[in-house]
Amino acid sequence: PCSMLSLSVCMRPTPQGSQQFGAELQKQFGPNAQAPYLLDPNTAISLTGRSQILNYLFATYGTGQVPWPLDQAVSIENKDEKMVDLSWSSVSSTLAVQIARLGAGGSYQYSNPPPRTLDGEPALTLWAYEGSPYCKIVRETLSALELEHTIVYAPRGSPNRSRLWQQVGRFQVPYLQDAHTGVSLFESAAIIEYLQKQYGVAPSPVQFM
Repeated sequence: PCSMLSLSVCMRPTPQGSQQFGAELQKQFGPNAQAPYLLDPNTAISLTGRSQILNYLFATYGTGQVPWPLDQAVSIENKDEKMVDLSWSSVSSTLAVQIARLGAGGSYQYSNPPPRTLDGEPALTLWAYEGSPYCKIVRETLSALELEHTIVYAPRGSPNRSRLWQQVGRFQVPYLQDAHTGVSLFESAAIIEYLQKQYGVAPSPVQFM
């Protein structure tokens, strides 16, 4: 939905085996807090559950109607409380959302995340749109490494496409900007290699008792 609404989203991934944000979620919002979890600092609204989050986002930032096929997912979830989702989110007008995925990107890999910027923002910014498989695999890498990042969604017709064009002279996604190192990259393979080399940590071969 964030891509459909052309929102910018701050992600705090909670992959399986999360070393930071999973525990932070429960510490901040209580032991029963689960992904998906959304916090909107614009309205001070906090929500959990996919259907509640979808309804809220489209009511607050869209037309008020959850579009098909997302409305089908809402109706299915309302009938089946056993649906599983591994994400938690926080929203603003430059939306802040934390999300983890099932499958690829769903299990934690050792990492050494960058510090936030002096403005308190995530160091990493990814320009993307939801339907791109190349953006998807970059997002999965960010999730597995549990790297906090901002996604600027730029679907067809979004003003964010013009913003990127003005910055770099073309529109192409995925596009990663790292304020910590000053590196900016196109191409999913190059971005994934950079993230793994810059922030990934190889697990120790030593077995501890």
